[in-house]
Amino acid sequence: MPLCSMLNRWRIFQYFYELIVTGDCSVVSVLDEKVETIRAVCQAFHVLQLDAFGPVAEPDFDPSRHAASFLVECEPTSPRAQYERFFGLLQALEILLGCRIDLVDYKALRDGTIPQKMPEIICPIYVSKHAATLRDSGISTNS
Repeated sequence: MPLCSMLNRWRIFQYFYELIVTGDCSVVSVLDEKVETIRAVCQAFHVLQLDAFGPVAEPDFDPSRHAASFLVECEPTSPRAQYERFFGLLQALEILLGCRIDLVDYKALRDGTIPQKMPEIICPIYVSKHAATLRDSGISTNS
């Protein structure tokens, strides 16, 4: 990995670590108390949409007992950059929430690449301002 890329990742990590340490934790739900930081993480990793499903979307979620499950759609880019964004997001969410993360790509779910049904209950966490523009323009997301 190039030194420049490693330094950028370290700066992002430091930025989000500071947000976590100085953040307000007065809300009940794990997602509620960290939703603004999660949204900032999504922006940093060029996420178009992030949705929670399963136990993490419930108010009594216990990170010591369950993994947090998310559906993600990222901006279209090269396969290498897509890989780095996906796993960077995964790692950032694990650090932020302090539990194992199950991150499912929307495109893989829609295409049937992974043998799983679309969850019935989905809790929207983040939608990029230009997500609809990219979709409406016909640009293939998550290529």
